[in-house]
Amino acid sequence: MYITKKLFMAAACVSLAWVATSCADGVELESYDSGVRNQQLSAPVLDASCFTTQNSTDATYTVMSWPVVYGAGGYLVNVDIVDDPSNPIAVVNDSIVDGCSLTFVQQEDTKYQISIQTMANEKLGNSASDVLVYNDYTTLVAAVIVPRGQDLAAFVKANLKTGTQDVQAFELEAGATYEVSDTIAFGLQPVQLRSDKNSHATIVLKDKACITTQAPLTVKFLNFDCENTSAAPISLDPNPDASLYAEEAVWQAKYGGTQKVYYLDGDVILKDCIFREVKGSLFSGSKANWALTNLNITNCVVEADYNSSPAFISMYGASTGTILNLIIANSTFYNLQENASGYFLRLSNASNATPQKIYGPAYAGRGGVTVLSTTFVRMLSGTHWFNNYPQSGTTFTLKKNIFYDTYLIQKAIRNNTADFTVDDNVIWGVSNEVDATDKAKYATEDDPGLSMPSSSVINFGDPYYGLKSYFTPTKGIAAAKQFGDPRYFE
Repeated sequence: MYITKKLFMAAACVSLAWVATSCADGVELESYDSGVRNQQLSAPVLDASCFTTQNSTDATYTVMSWPVVYGAGGYLVNVDIVDDPSNPIAVVNDSIVDGCSLTFVQQEDTKYQISIQTMANEKLGNSASDVLVYNDYTTLVAAVIVPRGQDLAAFVKANLKTGTQDVQAFELEAGATYEVSDTIAFGLQPVQLRSDKNSHATIVLKDKACITTQAPLTVKFLNFDCENTSAAPISLDPNPDASLYAEEAVWQAKYGGTQKVYYLDGDVILKDCIFREVKGSLFSGSKANWALTNLNITNCVVEADYNSSPAFISMYGASTGTILNLIIANSTFYNLQENASGYFLRLSNASNATPQKIYGPAYAGRGGVTVLSTTFVRMLSGTHWFNNYPQSGTTFTLKKNIFYDTYLIQKAIRNNTADFTVDDNVIWGVSNEVDATDKAKYATEDDPGLSMPSSSVINFGDPYYGLKSYFTPTKGIAAAKQFGDPRYFE
């Protein structure tokens, strides 16, 4: 292999999944012979410094580069996803790279295995290297491992960082069970709490145990058994830190709102989590004047078992408690009981929760709700879907959802909402008649053919958590167009 004195990067697209960058592209004609002949070549050395992330408008990419091996005839590279080591998924398969770097589409929260071999150069008499296998590249945030059997609340308290805005991750062991009887308090520290995506750990909440935060929080790849607690499993701290108050200079400079709130300026994300027998709220603002920027619930299954008043997502109980943006996608929510007292979402005050009052005039029309491909069953059956949602300054998007024994969607959207988009939703009444406005404006009245379990059927070990026979649409528009949680069509 000839190495030039002057190189610059030029990439040639080899497939939709990856791009190889040749060290020979765009070089000056002046070059020199490395002098390596009649040798068995070594494989390139890979370490963490060989991997960088490159963001683009269409995707995020990993750029893998390695030191040149002199005298090489190129490199044979394989990249596999090994989240499940017994079932690797090829990303790059036997790619011959005439260069020293390769680019492939990066997936979130993914473990990779890289193999690379320096190829023979027959003209120089050099033979191929052994294959180097590298197992340490991952897009997961580096984490503190919580050993099985540990008191999770005590472990977090002992190991939680303070005074930093860098995300700290705690990883629970795959398939392990952790019993918790106290509050897991993350305070002002941004945290990611997770387990293995293919073998979730289970957190058993007892007494008043819950997770609280005052900072961005991501909870993913976890099962929650809530049978023995009445507390909301995920909550904002009931005692917000004074540094988050609206009158602090940092918030006066950033926002021009008139309401006196505590700002949690970031995301609370629940992703790939399963909740069994939630006895009240899933998420609570703890009756404090919190203004949360984003709540995102994606690819979750939530089983409720209650007939009392707390809203399932509750920011109620303070003069101002609100969520600027709520995103729900690819999820299932259902209640085992009839409930005529609670709401799916309830804010403290519709007028005070208007985005421009919380975040200033520039935020008019910037807050809102997006609900996509989600199944709602008996959530909640005897009352409005939303309560105290702002009547102006918000946007609303509903697409490909099923509302089964779930009513008064119009109370969420209202006529004065700044902008709303509804498309391909179905609604069906079981215990009540469907509201005339709901079926005229926001959903088609059509039976999706679902059924309802009478007691908890959540099975953490089943790919569909024991719900496929209940919540797979069997007729009508929902079955034909695959509305609702997409997992049941797999």
